[in-house]
Amino acid sequence: MRRLIFILALALLVCLGIGGCTPRRVGEAMNRADSLMTSAPDSALALLDAIDPATLRTDAARARHAVLLTRARHLAYVPVYDDSLIAIGTDYYATHGTHAEKAEAFYMSSVVNHYNNRYEQSIVDGLRAEKHALATSDHLLLGLVYRTIADGFDRLYDWSSALHYYTLSYDNFKLAPENIYTDWAGIDLARAYLYQGELNKCIELADKAIEHGKQNNDNAILVETYRMLGNGYSWSGNHSLVIDFYDKVIEIAPETMTERDYSNLGSAYLSLGNTDKANQYQACIYSLNPDNKSLESLISEHEGDYRNAYKLLTKELAYQNNIVSKITGRSYARTISDYFKTEENNSAIKIEKNRQLTVIISIASILIMISMIIIFNYRSRLQRHEKELIICEARELRNILQEKENEVSEVSEARSVSALAKENVRGLLASRFEILDRLCSTYFQFKGLSNERDKISNEVLSIISEIQNDKEMREKLEEIVNSSIGNLMARLRKDVPNLKERDYELYLFLILDFSPSAISIFQGDRTEAVYNRKSRLKRKIALSGSESVEEYLLYMR
Repeated sequence: MRRLIFILALALLVCLGIGGCTPRRVGEAMNRADSLMTSAPDSALALLDAIDPATLRTDAARARHAVLLTRARHLAYVPVYDDSLIAIGTDYYATHGTHAEKAEAFYMSSVVNHYNNRYEQSIVDGLRAEKHALATSDHLLLGLVYRTIADGFDRLYDWSSALHYYTLSYDNFKLAPENIYTDWAGIDLARAYLYQGELNKCIELADKAIEHGKQNNDNAILVETYRMLGNGYSWSGNHSLVIDFYDKVIEIAPETMTERDYSNLGSAYLSLGNTDKANQYQACIYSLNPDNKSLESLISEHEGDYRNAYKLLTKELAYQNNIVSKITGRSYARTISDYFKTEENNSAIKIEKNRQLTVIISIASILIMISMIIIFNYRSRLQRHEKELIICEARELRNILQEKENEVSEVSEARSVSALAKENVRGLLASRFEILDRLCSTYFQFKGLSNERDKISNEVLSIISEIQNDKEMREKLEEIVNSSIGNLMARLRKDVPNLKERDYELYLFLILDFSPSAISIFQGDRTEAVYNRKSRLKRKIALSGSESVEEYLLYMR
């Protein structure tokens, strides 16, 4: 009974283990996707998309898959607007996982919020990611986190904070083993310096980016740097350089030009007296945004049409006021306070979970004690019951033993009958077959040697040859066996009629206990063949379905 309880408990644990584990192949697929994330994000995304969510049987597996899938989509330039996926990761890693896993989860949440223009929340998640990334000393991850925070402040027009975090991002990317983002971080930092009015620092970083872009034939970096410098020189009033840099952008990638770029370029031409070019770029602005009248008002003013210029400036002012209202509606103090409030809530949640864990452990201890008392009482009753069962089993064993003793008696009887049959055969053949058996053994021992004829006399060979072909003698032996062992051979022929005559002869020789050497000579077989034929004969008799199978097999042991 105790063994049964143990087996059931073990089976339950195994079932729980199987049901609670994520299949190994799913874990291997996620590991493979993680290793391909930077070098081949499209391949990583394909691996993660192929994973069936039903195979993610643990919270840890679901959280890891959510973070990796969000990251793969982001790196593969698939916009990630749906925040329900990354929420699976942040909800889990808020209280579980390593610092690296927490930092990765909150960083990706920051990216998703940035996609959705929720810049305050993006900054909050970035600050949460920073805290855990600092504990890992992962400069690449820190650079990404700082860049996302800086992007949030940039979109909120807080350029002072943006400059601070772009600087941190640039410094960490330079320290990363794979500084693949350093050039782009330099461009971001240069733009931040430009917005702060520090044009010289902007130009210094921009020159480095241009040099690297030309060395690596990276047109994307060149275009972004030229656009930034064109914008910067438009602020300083160097119209020739504005036209020069924007012309380079149009030469490499004209499709990347924005409203602001066309406005700066048109203003530069207008300042140099080229109204036709200004009108040309105003048309480009209309194609992108019909409500943008900034360059048109400048053209009207330049041509002396002040009434139209005033009208256009009024519309432009309303357009700018709309942007300003969005800026003034932002609350950066609230952003930071929300971050600390979130951290306090997380700490409170952690304390509450620890308290709940303590309560659960206490309850579990009490339940274990109660269970032990119940088990002790149960075992006491079980032992009394087992004693009664042992007495009953002893009685049953005594009956079984008596039955076995009867079976042994019957087997002994059968063996006695077999012995009697052999005695009759020996009486019939006198000493001839005993001598013959020895001669056969001698013949088998020296068979095949070069001096065989010297060791075995012609008379012995003649006797053996005579026995091999003496059908009458074998029939006589079979009659003796039948008369001595209850028609054993006759019953065998009737119950197993599909045997060959050589098989019946083999069974007869086995009953008479001839050695394998003698049988091999009588039937002209090798000794190994005799053993193999004996095994096959046993199998055929066993499969015959006869009621006397056990008796037939008894004489073959």
